[in-house]
Amino acid sequence: MNIIIVIIAGILVSLIITFTKRISGDETGFSKEDERQKIILKDATLTSWQFIILYAFFRLMNIIPYFNELVTPSKIQSNVFLGNGGDIFLICLVGYVVGASVSYFRHS
Repeated sequence: MNIIIVIIAGILVSLIITFTKRISGDETGFSKEDERQKIILKDATLTSWQFIILYAFFRLMNIIPYFNELVTPSKIQSNVFLGNGGDIFLICLVGYVVGASVSYFRHS
C-alpha cells in the first residue's frame, strides 16, 4: 500500500513541476511563439514570489513585540486549510493574478 502512495505522490509532483514550468513562461510552455505572453507570465511569476516574500516578512515581524498584532497567527491558524500552508498558497495565487493583470495592462 505504501508503494502506491509513493507512486501517486511522484506522479503528482511531476505534474506540478510540469504545470509550473508551463505557467511561468518557460520555453516549453503555453507561450512558445508569443514573446509578449512570455513576458507577462514571467512578470506574474516574479510578482508572485514578491508577494510570498512580503508575506513572510510580515509574519516574521510578529517576533518584534511592537508589531505583535500585525498578522495574528491565531486567526490564520484556526482554519485547518490556512494553518497547514494554505495561506502561502493563497498569497501565491493572489500575487500571480495581480502580476499577470498588471503586466498585461503594461504590455498591451
